[in-house]
Amino acid sequence: MENRNKARKPVNSYFQYNIKDDPSEQQIKDAMVVDHSEKGLRFESLEKLPVGAKLRLSFKEVNPPIQGLPLNAEGIVVWCVQPDSEESVYRTGLKYI
Repeated sequence: MENRNKARKPVNSYFQYNIKDDPSEQQIKDAMVVDHSEKGLRFESLEKLPVGAKLRLSFKEVNPPIQGLPLNAEGIVVWCVQPDSEESVYRTGLKYI
C-alpha cells in the first residue's frame, strides 16, 4: 500500500530533460510522463538514471494544458526501475525541488 498524501493524475505527454550540474551529461533527452502529483512525477525513458540525480525538465507543448504540471521544472530522481527486462524502457520517480 502506498503512503501518499497527494493524488497522482494520469498524463500522456512528452518532455525533454538533462542531468543538472554534470558537464558530461548536457545532452537533452526525451521522455514521457506517465502520471504526476503536485510533488513530482513518474516518467518513462530509455536510460537508467541514478537515484539522487538532479534533472532539468522542459515541457514544449502540453495539449490540453494539465493543471499543476509546470512547463519547466527541476527534480531529483528518487527511484528508477526497468519493469520488463525484455524492453529497454525505464520508469523513474522524480520529486520536484
